[in-house]
Amino acid sequence: LPKAELHVHFEGTVSPTLLCTLAQKNSVDLKAAVALPGLAEPIQPPPGLAEGTPRMRDFLDFIGIYLKTTQTIQSADDILLIAEEMLSSAAAQNIQYIECYFTPTTFALFNVQTKDLFDGLIAAETLAKMKYQIELQWIFDIVRNVSRDGAETLVLARAARKQGVAVYSIGLAGYEAQGSARMFATAFEIARAEGFRTLAH
Repeated sequence: LPKAELHVHFEGTVSPTLLCTLAQKNSVDLKAAVALPGLAEPIQPPPGLAEGTPRMRDFLDFIGIYLKTTQTIQSADDILLIAEEMLSSAAAQNIQYIECYFTPTTFALFNVQTKDLFDGLIAAETLAKMKYQIELQWIFDIVRNVSRDGAETLVLARAARKQGVAVYSIGLAGYEAQGSARMFATAFEIARAEGFRTLAH
């Protein structure tokens, strides 16, 4: 049957094999902890990540995998590699429409240039349409345990749309024990007023 994928995280579609390939390509040590502004302390990746057999024991292990994956994505070409793998899997399942979460603020913490990110997202949309006949749109998400009010995600969503990225929605993700949804009410009101759809985990 034809299907729609309404909740998938781009960074989460990276297979362990592709993660190791990207880490080697971009000289990222998958065993090293990640220290970023806004984190109280460095986040350790879970056991087995560097060997392609990660073992998640709790939410912090999930965060560790997510951060290491994001760290390995450094160019438009990297985004296109991931998109190829994601779209190939989607096509095999007869998925014809995808709304895909993407977290631009985390890439900003790793100092990836937004133009490179947006070029990669546009290339992924083109690949989806031309090779797989899939419509691909993006959900830019606010990370509740890192952001104070979500304003930075709106800035990036506007810039992406201006460059031609199909940003459909503004979402809310992250560690739900930290960062009340009330903190982002104004950002969501502004997003809706500007024509974005909104949703939250």
